[in-house]
Amino acid sequence: MLESYYILPPNNPNFGPGGGVGAYITQNGPTSGYNALQVQFQHTLSHGLQALAFYTWSHSIDDASSNFDLSDLLERASSDFDIRNNFQLAMTYDVPGQYPNRMLSGLLKHWAFDTRVTARSALPVDIVGANSYNTVINAYVSFHPNLVPGQQLYLYGSAYPGGKIINYNAFNIPTSGPGFDSEGDTPRNYARGFGAWQMNFALRREFPIHERLRLQFRAEAFNLFNHPAFSSVNGNLTYGPYNPSCLCGFGGSGGTLSSYGAGNLNSLYATGGPRSLQLALKLIF
Repeated sequence: MLESYYILPPNNPNFGPGGGVGAYITQNGPTSGYNALQVQFQHTLSHGLQALAFYTWSHSIDDASSNFDLSDLLERASSDFDIRNNFQLAMTYDVPGQYPNRMLSGLLKHWAFDTRVTARSALPVDIVGANSYNTVINAYVSFHPNLVPGQQLYLYGSAYPGGKIINYNAFNIPTSGPGFDSEGDTPRNYARGFGAWQMNFALRREFPIHERLRLQFRAEAFNLFNHPAFSSVNGNLTYGPYNPSCLCGFGGSGGTLSSYGAGNLNSLYATGGPRSLQLALKLIF
C-alpha cells in the first residue's frame, strides 16, 4: 500500500506545502516491526580459555525508515537498516604453565592471546529511477522502476569491487506509465549490498613489578587477514551503468566501509580498513 507522507495543518499559512516547516510535518501513519532470535554463549572452557559469542537472526520491517527525506512514498518492506544475521565472538586465552627454571619462567609465563571476530549480512539497497516533480508538495518524488523479466539481479566478476554488482539491465524506467510518474513493480529495498566480517587479534604479556604494580605489553593487529569490507551500493538508476574504472555508477560499491561512514574513527581502525599493527605499554596499579 502506498500513501503520501504529507499531512499539513489546515488553514495555517505557516505550514504551507513545500519548504519551511510544512515540508517536515508528518503523521504517525508509518509503522514498523522487529522480530529477532538471539543466542548467547559464555563459558570458561578450560586452562585459561574463555569465550563469549552472540548471534542474532532478525528482520526489521517498516513503511519508512526515516522521516527526514519526505519526498518518497510509504511502502512496507525490509527496513533500510535490516541486518538479517549478526555474529560477534570474543575469546581470550591465558597461557598456563609452571616452570621450575627461573629463566624459563621469566620467558614463558604471563602470556595471553585475545581475539575478536565480527560478521554481519548485507544491508538492503533501494532501487529508484525516475524523479518526478510533485507540484502539490513542491518536491521531487523518487519512484521505483519496473522489473525486466528474464534478467538476473546480480552480475559477478573480478572487475567489480566485492565480486558483484546489481544488474542495471534488470530494471526499466519507462517514458510514461507505471515506473515513470508513478510507482513501478520493483519492491522497496529489493536488492542487497555486501556483508562484512573482520578479525582482530592481540598478543599481551604482563611483567609483575610489585604486589599491585605490573607492566603490560600488547601487540595488536586490526583486520588480521586484511579482508576488505565494501560500502553501500548506489541504487539510483539515473547514474547510469556501473563503471569499474572510476568505481561509480549504479549497482556497485564506491569504496570500503572504512572510507564511508567511519564516523569519528580513524579509517585504519574502522571495519574494512587495511590491516594495521599497534604496539602498546600499559602500567597497571
